[in-house]
Amino acid sequence: WTWPVDFVNLAFHEGGHIVFGVLGFGNRFIMVCGGTAMQLLLPFACAAQFRRRGEWASASACLVWFGQNFLGIGKYVADARAQQLELVAGGVHDWTYLLETVGLLIHDEGLGRIVQIAGCLIMAGAAVGIYVYFPRERDG
Repeated sequence: WTWPVDFVNLAFHEGGHIVFGVLGFGNRFIMVCGGTAMQLLLPFACAAQFRRRGEWASASACLVWFGQNFLGIGKYVADARAQQLELVAGGVHDWTYLLETVGLLIHDEGLGRIVQIAGCLIMAGAAVGIYVYFPRERDG
């Protein structure tokens, strides 16, 4: 089962490879990081924009989306050695390449769990923000 927003996250992830491939002047490491970076940058940028406008409940909702991304990313990181997840474009698993490049591949499962825990904490904090700010903003 997949969250419907995961399809949006996937589109941003894949687009991030292209954008960061160009911005990184062909550097493969930057291009591969770009998928996950874009997947996180867009919901964070939305949260920042709502915050700038004083729309705290909406900013918190975007932070839930931001944190939700960490759940999928953590699963992807934890799968770096096993490579059991089905990839959209096939080829080399992003996190296998990234963790192998920095010498942390052996820690893929632990790092993946840390990423998922971070996502849960972000979502919990953002949910509190929604709980606190939504009634205030709704009632004016």
